[in-house]
Amino acid sequence: MLNTNLSKEVKDSIQIYLPEYINWNLNPLTPDASDRRYYRLESEDGKTLVLVTQNPFKQDDFNFLQMQKLLKNNGIRVPEVKRVYPSLGYILLEDLGDISLQSYLLKANSWGNSLGDQDTRSNKITDLPIDFWDQRWFWSCQAVNQMAHCQSIKKNISPRYACFDLSFNEEKLNFEWNWTWTHLVEPSLKLNNLELIKFKENWLFEAHSISKKLAQEVRVLTHRDFHSRNLMVKNNELIWIDFQDARMGTLVYDLSSLICDSYLPFSLAFQKDILDYAYSIQIKNQVYDREIYNKLYSLQSFQRILKAAGSFASFYNLKSDSRYLPYLPKTLESALFMAKNDLQSPQIVKSIEYLLKVLE
Repeated sequence: MLNTNLSKEVKDSIQIYLPEYINWNLNPLTPDASDRRYYRLESEDGKTLVLVTQNPFKQDDFNFLQMQKLLKNNGIRVPEVKRVYPSLGYILLEDLGDISLQSYLLKANSWGNSLGDQDTRSNKITDLPIDFWDQRWFWSCQAVNQMAHCQSIKKNISPRYACFDLSFNEEKLNFEWNWTWTHLVEPSLKLNNLELIKFKENWLFEAHSISKKLAQEVRVLTHRDFHSRNLMVKNNELIWIDFQDARMGTLVYDLSSLICDSYLPFSLAFQKDILDYAYSIQIKNQVYDREIYNKLYSLQSFQRILKAAGSFASFYNLKSDSRYLPYLPKTLESALFMAKNDLQSPQIVKSIEYLLKVLE
């Protein structure tokens, strides 16, 4: 039976265009930050599918379907596409369940934080049924391995995939900095007009200088939002979701998302372990001195962290969606740590310190 809480449009569409699912239970799933909506279809005998609804699209040009095909053909586990209804904007997908990497590892991370910054690969929590330290290390390494494999995918002449024509170039990076300024920094500052103009000029100068440096780096294929909520765990497999915005970026763009994850903060010792492991994997295909690699990672992480903070603020400003606001303080603290230890961006640091006081 269709859930009575569903929108009339969805119920009517299923009855008209998907009549074979009229007798399936259909319930909303937790929405993400986009305009897409997700529903779980379940038959009487326990079979399940996920229905994704969005605006109508052209099947051959739709980024999600393009990327699903590209990643699948290159050995990266993604949800299977069961049926597509372009004129409705509907896609039926394999149901991956409800266990994201975030939920899978969150308990492990809480134990790790309580035990302190020790060697993450040697500790044993003997009073638990699972060695959470090993689980956390195993899945994080799996994510790094898949990330490196994705970066090895090369552009084809045919078929043409949009992801290879999109990139984190200087214009795109500047757009993200400007977005963070507009939705996070500027609304929080208590300055007169002249002070605000000067502060903004200096802030954006520092930010755009970072864009220029990042835009000069070698680019590889990136997921673009490679954090623990976009990696699902099912049948001992790590499965990618939300990859439709993939584009070309630096070697460490996805790594920055994974290690500096607002949803799953890791200890500094664990972050270093993963960074060491990633370098050992990535250096096989790229020529990077370790010191240069570390500096690139710090610069990219700083940009990526503040981009995430700006997005969290914009979800609230534009959609009144407050679900992401609790992640802001830790995200800004991570950016502040990165800036003070590795970067020279005094105006941006000043704004972060001010924002953290506002959020206290």
